[in-house]
Amino acid sequence: MKFNSHFLKKLISPTSKFIAVLGLSASLTGCQWGDEVTSLAQPNPDDFMVLFADTSTIHVSTFKYDSVMTGASTRMLVGSYTDPYFGTVQGATYFQPILENALSLPEGAIYDSLVLNLYYDKYFYGDTTKTTEVAVHALKTDILDRSSYYNTSTMEYDAEPLAKRKLLLRPNSDSTLSIRLPNTLGRKIFDTANANLLNTNNQWLEIVKGLVIRSDAGKSGSLTGFGFGRDSDQNAVKTGNVTLYYHTTTADGFTNATFPFRIQASYTQILEDRSNTELSKLSGQRIIATPSAQLGEKGYIQEGLGVITRIDLPYLRTLKDVKYSVPNRAFLRITPIKESVTKQMFAPASLSAYWCDQNNM
Repeated sequence: MKFNSHFLKKLISPTSKFIAVLGLSASLTGCQWGDEVTSLAQPNPDDFMVLFADTSTIHVSTFKYDSVMTGASTRMLVGSYTDPYFGTVQGATYFQPILENALSLPEGAIYDSLVLNLYYDKYFYGDTTKTTEVAVHALKTDILDRSSYYNTSTMEYDAEPLAKRKLLLRPNSDSTLSIRLPNTLGRKIFDTANANLLNTNNQWLEIVKGLVIRSDAGKSGSLTGFGFGRDSDQNAVKTGNVTLYYHTTTADGFTNATFPFRIQASYTQILEDRSNTELSKLSGQRIIATPSAQLGEKGYIQEGLGVITRIDLPYLRTLKDVKYSVPNRAFLRITPIKESVTKQMFAPASLSAYWCDQNNM
């Protein structure tokens, strides 16, 4: 989201004058008849009024973290989009299906297919009406060899994809994205299980260490979310799987059966190309914030890539110098640039504000 900052308002409580007058009345009625009052100073009425200030100076700047942790996320992201303010953003998800129970095939089982199933979680950002080509590659290393992953992390994978598919990513109308994997891999899994050699997850990892699903780089479409683990309210969500489909033949006919390999671990790689945007001026170092004057008088926020707006109020403390005043209320009003918010590239539902120091910590 991109926005212009406007102003900070400070209101002093409208009850101030009433409380002062009430206190004066109480002091007068508290006197006993016959007590001597030597003097009574009339307070200056200008000392008791509601003050409104809309001229507090605001300094806006933008900085960027070098990376954002994306391991153990509750969402898998796939796709890419191009934004006139943020440039091109591409998401790819690296994940590992696991074998939870030994795969024991019934006698006479016949192989059918091997399919990757991912379940939309209704999130998207960008234009979902454009066709996207997604590819699935096999990882060369175990994703659990490392304990933490970030948006910039990468893993080596086979250059030749296991599968490719051109499609519309439709999170609001479809429930599942299914991609058929090659029969060479499916039959290898089937034959290994048929030989009773697929009883542990380590045996499974000898065949499939992990997968990555990604889209064409630089293509403008949408970044789409798929369920993984639990949502922000700790509700279980439908997690994707790799499913082996087979059937058996009996005197009564065909019996179809499946065996799923549940996706256990994943992280999302989110890459960016800001070369033709104002954000190309960012240093990429958290401790260096770029003033809005160098960014077209704008501030930028993009959570997935660690782009943060910093707001400084250098003269706010001077309000305490106003005699007999107590700050009552303050408003920071942020307005998105109209052209930056569309039906496909929408503003976030909420923003969070945090105290930070000179090093943006």
